[in-house]
Amino acid sequence: MKGNNWWRYSEYIIDDSKLKPAADAESEPYDPWQGYFEWREDWKGNSPPYMEFIKLIFDKEVEDNIIESINEYMEIGEIETSLSSYTIDQILDWSKRNGMLGILPHQLQAIYFKPKDSVSFGYNRTGDGWNRAYTQVKKASSSTDNILRINLQPFNFDGDGFKEQFDKGGVGCLEDFMENLDAQIPDEDNLLFPLPLSDEFWSFYNEPLIDFFHVLNIFVSTVRAVAKDKHCDSNTLRIFNDFAGSVSTRVFKNDDGQWEQEIWSPSLLASYAYMISKDMQGSQKERRIYVCKDCDEICTSGSYQAAFCSDKCRLRYNKREYRKKKRVEELYCNQKLSLSQIAKKMREKDLTNIRRWLKAIKE
Repeated sequence: MKGNNWWRYSEYIIDDSKLKPAADAESEPYDPWQGYFEWREDWKGNSPPYMEFIKLIFDKEVEDNIIESINEYMEIGEIETSLSSYTIDQILDWSKRNGMLGILPHQLQAIYFKPKDSVSFGYNRTGDGWNRAYTQVKKASSSTDNILRINLQPFNFDGDGFKEQFDKGGVGCLEDFMENLDAQIPDEDNLLFPLPLSDEFWSFYNEPLIDFFHVLNIFVSTVRAVAKDKHCDSNTLRIFNDFAGSVSTRVFKNDDGQWEQEIWSPSLLASYAYMISKDMQGSQKERRIYVCKDCDEICTSGSYQAAFCSDKCRLRYNKREYRKKKRVEELYCNQKLSLSQIAKKMREKDLTNIRRWLKAIKE
């Protein structure tokens, strides 16, 4: 199985707080899923493609700078002053290897343009990708706007402050795109608006850095919650499914006339979320994603027994567990305190850990 091609450029720049290809950059199509399936075959020493995106925020300097930039944007609507050259370099390097996230095409369902001779031309997204579409218009529009109708499925980040963080999303990306394109009414012979996800589309496309930061922050927070707790709340699951749910599979005939199946994704973001969803399911012996029990870092491993990101975290966690177990033994066996009293003494909100340590003591 393979995935649909994604586009990346040889050079990216940040201009006016927006990520975009450099003017003289060369484009290259590639399959993000190839690296994922190779990792599934041989995981030792490798990591799936989505981990490189997640690890952007594991860099403490980048994480602090992103949070600072989001706060600055929330206060004054700008991020220019808080961005460090180090953070910019990390984002540009990642973009050269992977392309842009596709925040707008992830949310865009259909777009139709001002009609010509009562027929409106546009593009419609289906399970088979983006296709040209036409629709009859009964009444001519008096608007000078070239866009007749846009169908957007915005990110639904209600709860946990997510909605406040991400208030523009794809709409802001679309406005920037149309400004760059300076689109005119397309007709059958002169398609001035490029097919979404085409090479021409990416040459006009850019992503505001603040949207990139918001999505990265929310994506990692959501993935951590889902990977850490199989019984996480429904709102977190809904947000995760918003990321992954737009991926579909389609069949086609290869050059040999044989049927094959291909994964189709409207965005790199959706591909990453769908890869993660595959790594969260299946048998224990399959590749999986988990959260380190000590530092909360998101990890992947082919071993179902893996619980830590490093030996350092494993040793630190075990030492802490040993000290707490000894403390519980003192409070329970010597001071004869109840479970709730022990929890209060140790500032443990959940009695589950207290019971676990008591069980270990009795064994």
